[in-house]
Amino acid sequence: MDIDFLHIPLGRSLGHIAKRYVGILYKRLSHLKAGPYFIVLLIIDKGEGMLTQQEIADSCGLDKTNVLRIIDSLSANKIVKRVKKPDDRRAYLIQLTAKGRKTMPEINKIVKELNELAFGGLSERQINGFFKTLDTINNNISDLPSESLVMSLKGKEKKK
Repeated sequence: MDIDFLHIPLGRSLGHIAKRYVGILYKRLSHLKAGPYFIVLLIIDKGEGMLTQQEIADSCGLDKTNVLRIIDSLSANKIVKRVKKPDDRRAYLIQLTAKGRKTMPEINKIVKELNELAFGGLSERQINGFFKTLDTINNNISDLPSESLVMSLKGKEKKK
């Protein structure tokens, strides 16, 4: 049976993969007490403590209000802290605490391991082509009119 992939919404396939991938990461990182917020932690870490809440929201594709709740939760668990931005009294930089920095090697290791599993059997050239293809698809549809969707990271996992 041949499948006509042009008649199957691309987002459906990507959504299934993303849901499974993120679910695996949640399970493997659940002991860190960072909830499903490891994605935000990865962005904060990559930003080297120089990102504001709004910049983190933009990088994650999340609503600023959701990111505020995430930052509050991570702050309550002493994983991140807010530091006044020197050139803007109203803004705060979000930085990892010592506890937060201590968790990052494990988060990065688990992400790397899962990526290696996900890309098993593919050459470096195929992997690079995959990301180039995703960028092309994103660019092809980036200017099309769309509804604004708010992404949310929930603090509780759904059990199957």
